[in-house]
Amino acid sequence: MRVADLADRQHGVVEYQQLRELGLGEAAIQYRADAGRLHRVHEGVFAVGHRKLSRAGHLVAAVLACGKGALVSHITAAVLWNLISRSTAAIHVTVPRSKKPRIDGVTVHLTRQLPDCDRAEVDGIPVTSVARTLLDLAAILESPRLIRAIEQAERLRVFDLREVEELLARSRGKRGAKALRAALAEVAGEPPDTRSPLEDGFRDFCRERGIEEPSFNVMVAGYCVDAAWPSQRVVVELDSATTPASTPSRQTEKGTRSYRWRASRSCA
Repeated sequence: MRVADLADRQHGVVEYQQLRELGLGEAAIQYRADAGRLHRVHEGVFAVGHRKLSRAGHLVAAVLACGKGALVSHITAAVLWNLISRSTAAIHVTVPRSKKPRIDGVTVHLTRQLPDCDRAEVDGIPVTSVARTLLDLAAILESPRLIRAIEQAERLRVFDLREVEELLARSRGKRGAKALRAALAEVAGEPPDTRSPLEDGFRDFCRERGIEEPSFNVMVAGYCVDAAWPSQRVVVELDSATTPASTPSRQTEKGTRSYRWRASRSCA
């Protein structure tokens, strides 16, 4: 029962040393593996009862396989915090050590230290804090996506500027620090006026193609439109990817053109 309780808290997985601490000897562990009660996920990490694991189970298994102090990080942590909407199949884990373990399906990042202030937990999964996650993202994401992640953290009310500034103060010279400072400055000078990921995607679409950025959610002829260029008298209504793209719609007011734009993967 103690093994089952532990597995339940860890999304279905346990680690070899944890089993030993619960009083199981090597023979008992091997017996359970032979009987199909333990299934190897990584070296020294087992799924309890069956092989099928949830995404959360695979994340915990990766952390356990990487050893003491490891945390889900980078893109994987950003998805876990709901800062970005999608990730690669690989699981990213940061480990506070000098030697990188090799684990199938896991991208391991080394760091000199992971202080307690950089640690957090989401749904029982050890993960880098929001501040540390943003710093890690800054090293690998282009500016528009990084800005969008910061804005999403603000919407979810998990963004703490003081924590980010303290992290940057002790991360001088660290990869990503300069990019994160620049993104913070841009966000501070331009409060987000978008209301949905689709509008965020359209903003990125414009930025990446050198198109003048529109105003979002503004009133035109008595209607609140998704995006508009008032000086050019152009408005854009944004449809979800499930809605077929349409041809230009009727004019909303004399001299104002209205178009529909459909989000695509290349613009997200």
